[in-house]
Amino acid sequence: MPSKRVAILIESSTQYGRNLLLGIAKFARLHDWDIKFEQGGMNRPEPEWLKNWDGDGVITRVKNPSYSNALDPKRTVVINNYSPESCADGVHFYTPTDNGASVGNVAADYFVTKGYRNFAYIGISDAPYSPLRQQGFEEALAKKQLTCQVHLDPEHPGDQLEQTRQDQLTFLKSLPLPCAIFVANDSRATEILNLCNANGLSIPKDIAIIGVDNDEVICSLCAPTLSSISPNVTQMGWDMAAHLDALMNHTSPPERKPVPAIQVFERQSTKIEAVDDSAVTRATRIIQNSVTTMPSIEDIARASGVSRRTLERKFQENLKLSVKAYINQTLMARAKTLLLDTHFTVEHIARQLGISHMQKFYHLFAKETGTTPGNFRQSHQ
Repeated sequence: MPSKRVAILIESSTQYGRNLLLGIAKFARLHDWDIKFEQGGMNRPEPEWLKNWDGDGVITRVKNPSYSNALDPKRTVVINNYSPESCADGVHFYTPTDNGASVGNVAADYFVTKGYRNFAYIGISDAPYSPLRQQGFEEALAKKQLTCQVHLDPEHPGDQLEQTRQDQLTFLKSLPLPCAIFVANDSRATEILNLCNANGLSIPKDIAIIGVDNDEVICSLCAPTLSSISPNVTQMGWDMAAHLDALMNHTSPPERKPVPAIQVFERQSTKIEAVDDSAVTRATRIIQNSVTTMPSIEDIARASGVSRRTLERKFQENLKLSVKAYINQTLMARAKTLLLDTHFTVEHIARQLGISHMQKFYHLFAKETGTTPGNFRQSHQ
């Protein structure tokens, strides 16, 4: 069977786009696709060569897909990954199932576990993914009888930039403190972080900020550095490529399964627990700094100046968790980071976390993630 000729028009200028491209590339190598790809941004026009493209398929995230919309769907299968509103008849819109909601759920659970009770979402009014992330955030908070305030801005305010910044600042100053803010992406989150810095709002003491995409360059250049959620975009790219492959071969596409977010990559912008209780603050700091040699709960309580029974009560009051559950969450968050960022064996990672019995490690990991460490690592590579 001859190779399928596929044009890929996805931005290489963002972490999200690059991760999509990585997933597509992995699928393409295994299925012998002949890829035509040009680097560029999301706002670029589609290249003129696409006007007469006689290949088998196209995947596009260009905002104004003029040429791909005009291709004959009987000859060339086109998948649009940007917006259903921009699709012409015969063009297939593809978006990951429930990924936006999953990202919002992760943000809410993360902030609630840290003890926050004031929340806000800052989204992008004209970005298709933003409402889904907002919805997931609000729904997860609602399950805990909590609410959030919402502020939306256009992705590119143009000559309204000064007014947009003023509106953002007005919103920030209206929030009850301390407040946990979930922002639709890392780029917008850095803008909010810089606005806080310039106007006397302390991060993370007054406002904790978390973005989405885990763009390490952007997140690391911020001061303080930016925490971010990593959606499993590489898997989304693979799934989208598999969908296109089935359509090009006139077979039924594989079942669309939800692609859950991977995890929170915690940096300085959220590295604090929003609790007024000094014993809980001391205890969480001890736990966060002791992932390789975790002390006993009795020792943690003693170092925090209270009895174990009192510490347990204070954790339930402030974090809605037992001390043991908080310890396990901390250990498994570290385990996920090591699985993704190193080539250490599972056994080595367990030992690094002070867990000598592998059965215990597998049990804790499955309880936290719903899968095994090996499957977690494989599905996110």
